[in-house]
Amino acid sequence: MSANPYQVLDRPDALLLGRAQPLKLVLDRLNELHVCIIAPRFFGKTRLLRQVARLATGNGFSQCLAWDLRRHTPNNDEESYQSLSREMEHQLKVPGVDVAEWFEELGMSFEVIKSAFRELDKAGQKILLALDGIEGVLQAGAVTENVWDNLRDLADLPGLRFVAASRLPLRELCPLDSTTSPFWNIFPPTPVRFGAFQSGDWADVLQPFAARKVSVDESARK
Repeated sequence: MSANPYQVLDRPDALLLGRAQPLKLVLDRLNELHVCIIAPRFFGKTRLLRQVARLATGNGFSQCLAWDLRRHTPNNDEESYQSLSREMEHQLKVPGVDVAEWFEELGMSFEVIKSAFRELDKAGQKILLALDGIEGVLQAGAVTENVWDNLRDLADLPGLRFVAASRLPLRELCPLDSTTSPFWNIFPPTPVRFGAFQSGDWADVLQPFAARKVSVDESARK
């Protein structure tokens, strides 16, 4: 299996194969809108999000904050804010502010989180906040509507854009007590969907073989 050119394990540095059309659509929409990406399980939503994050700074964003909610799934509202604060410490640079000291001194509350994003907004920075694994949090139902309402509050900042990935529209995954949160309304009713590979994806899909000088004839491609 070591000779297999395709990596099946979850590697952060793994390349996105194919998906040029949904990738372009996501990047284009993010100029004006928050974006939700929808695809079945194991179809590459995380890969697509990671590629969006890699390309964000070349597409009008100053920084990208990737919040992977699968790694440390919050069990309550407080853990949600702590998780987001830690990701901000590791990934964001706020002009004139040591982010780690900021949270150590002021705490990891939503008010402090919003203050940091306000500082970035004042500095003219446009931030992309990528949410991966959000459906697990929604289905667990341990995080209350207050968290989603507060994220909706962040979405009002001109310099902040959300991109999320799930297998169903987010409101459909919510526990009943969170369905009324205005957070879900920030995403347009038509999400970016993708499924099986398209014919235009094959050059990228076969790239690992091409890199090893293995050719695939036309009959095999069909």
